[in-house]
Amino acid sequence: MFGFRIPSWLMAEWYLSSMLIIMFVLAPIIIRCRKIYTYYIAPILSMALTAVIFKKCNTFNVFILKGNLVWLANARALAEISFGCIIYEVTEKGLFDKFNRKLLLLSEFICYLITFTYTYKELDRIFEPSVLFILILGVTLTFSKKTSLNFLNNKFIYFLGKLSLAVYLCHSVARYCIGEKDSLFSGYYSHLGAFWALSFIFALGTVRK
Repeated sequence: MFGFRIPSWLMAEWYLSSMLIIMFVLAPIIIRCRKIYTYYIAPILSMALTAVIFKKCNTFNVFILKGNLVWLANARALAEISFGCIIYEVTEKGLFDKFNRKLLLLSEFICYLITFTYTYKELDRIFEPSVLFILILGVTLTFSKKTSLNFLNNKFIYFLGKLSLAVYLCHSVARYCIGEKDSLFSGYYSHLGAFWALSFIFALGTVRK
């Protein structure tokens, strides 16, 4: 509209800001009406927003699209946080505790295998809504107490958990830097490797020891 191109890193930062805005708005609501929001509002709202986003954009990755991004980014943030509230409630209630542990671990592995396969392969976007809900199931299983693996309870894993927020906040800047030096990379995997390396380097610089 104004004759200039919005940098991809700024577009991504809009989305990160949307997450903070939605958390600020939802926090007092959930504190006062946690059960009402989680049991009744969140399931309907998250499903409805997801349907609207997919219908309008044909993808849940709305922050990379051109045009009016603000309300779409806010809608995605609201849907994701609402899904998170549902996941938390399900795990707190222990709804998966009655199932066999090995079956839960296998299901969790399959959920992430499907998700990462879709992420790194050029598959039809028609599958994206299904993959989204498979990922949500996988995350729910991950937070289930019954799928906890004792060998993962160590300082290195805790450090990675601490680092994950920093990686999330830094990855958009890393992607922008890689995009600006596109000619230095020969293909997809070299881009991907450089992106991961730079994201972790930026993140390590922000994490306190």
